[in-house]
Amino acid sequence: MKKISPITKLISLILLIIMVVTTSRLIGFAIISIATIFFLFIFKFHTNSVYSTLFNSRYFILTIILMNLLFFDPQNSFAHFWIFTPSYNGLIQGLSIVFRLAIIIIFTSIIMTSIQPIEFMNTCIVLLKPLSFIGIPVNIISLIISITMRFIPILSEEIETIKKAQIARGAQFNASNYIKRAHVFLSLLIPVFVSAFKRADELSLAMEARGFNPKTKRNNRFMIKLNYLDYMILSICIIGVACAILF
Repeated sequence: MKKISPITKLISLILLIIMVVTTSRLIGFAIISIATIFFLFIFKFHTNSVYSTLFNSRYFILTIILMNLLFFDPQNSFAHFWIFTPSYNGLIQGLSIVFRLAIIIIFTSIIMTSIQPIEFMNTCIVLLKPLSFIGIPVNIISLIISITMRFIPILSEEIETIKKAQIARGAQFNASNYIKRAHVFLSLLIPVFVSAFKRADELSLAMEARGFNPKTKRNNRFMIKLNYLDYMILSICIIGVACAILF
């Protein structure tokens, strides 16, 4: 099976987000669901990863549903208690927002876990290249995005290491007292910031020592080419966006 180009993956993500934002009918949500299942199959993304991704956002999702249920449509509420006016329209609105958010989270996870940082940077350079004609430093922006993506897993490991060290020293991250919990998280936050600035300084010194100049034109041994599978996926995405907008 041909490898899917990272350009196709990013463009598909952008098109799906457009589809999610613009659609407001049931048939549009059905098309989005089918497209998501299709990409889960194409990119071989396991259902356990989908569940884990959504489970980590469970409190945010529950907050969205409750906010819309209790405050969205006070004129057509079926009950009234203090400032709370729950309504069926609010529940539908909350579920609609959660569905859109879940699709975006799932599809972003699919794309970002299947693209290497160097591929992501090269793809950003290709997609943003037209902006260079109006003076926007595309190479610098792509480099910043790439470095940010590389730092995320490094900082995650750093946070986990510091958290274990703080627990070994008697820190209680699950304390019932919120003031104590905030104080403990503050003791976690400061070392992480110090470590991040230290790593950024070391990276800048290493790049400067190697004579890195973002303004010079650079060659790239990674050539991004599209094949028939890429054109098929892009065609499906474009047709899906058109159907979601029209219907």
